[in-house]
Parts: sequence; structure tokens; C-alpha cells
Amino acid sequence: MQRIRAIVRNTAKVCSCVCSGTALLLVGCRDLLGPNREVMVEVQGHYVAGFESSGFAPCNSERGWWVESTDAVPELRRFLSTLPPVQGPYVIGTYPPPVFVRWRGVRSRKGEYGHLGAMPYKFEPRALVFVRAKGENDCASSSQR
Repeated sequence: MQRIRAIVRNTAKVCSCVCSGTALLLVGCRDLLGPNREVMVEVQGHYVAGFESSGFAPCNSERGWWVESTDAVPELRRFLSTLPPVQGPYVIGTYPPPVFVRWRGVRSRKGEYGHLGAMPYKFEPRALVFVRAKGENDCASSSQR
């Protein structure tokens, strides 16, 4: 029974718990699955870096994701350094242009990430599958989310 109480205490942050005798019933544990858990994904879309911005717009997604760091994919930074820079939105400086990427990494739980918490997910890239200059119909044939 003491072990059950410990499980209930540890799970209470995420789930509503009901204990009946020696049986433990977890109700409302949707946060353990779906958009509220970290998950390894392979996604493609447009990546842009700039002033107060490190955004990724996955194909077929309405909202962008914050990209925490590109340190694990140095080949992306090498590619960006070969492109002519574009003017930043606030005349702060120049930045690499948006690029089309396919990469694998960890998508965070749903929350508020990035500059002013404007993005619902954080993405930590682990491997770059490919990168190329942004094109008009990059996401036209993509069916991923």
C-alpha cells in the first residue's frame, strides 16, 4: 500500500488518481501520450535563424516550433554559411535565408517556447537528413504532421 501511495504522489502532477483497496486506477492520463510528451521525430519543413528567432515550420503544421540549438547538426551551419545573407526584419543585421530541411530530433511537450513563448513546441535536432535552399513547393507532397 505504501508503494501505491508513492505512485499516486508521483503521478498526481500529470494524472487524476483513484485508489481503491490495493488496485490503482489512473484516470485522465492523456498527458502521458500524444502532444504532451517528448518524442523523437523525423520531420521536414523550413528552418530560419535570425534576431530573436530560431524557428522551424514543419510541413502541414499551422504553428512553428522553436529550435533550441543546432549544435548537434554542424553540417546545417556549414551549409548556411555558404548562402548569401538576407536583411533581418528589424534592420538589426543580416542572417542566413530560410532553408528546407529534413531532420531527426526530439520534439518537446506542448508548452510555450522561444522568444516571448510564442511557439507551442521546442525541437532539438539530433541528425540532419538533408538541407537545401528553400523552394516554392517544398511541402506540396508532404503528408507528415
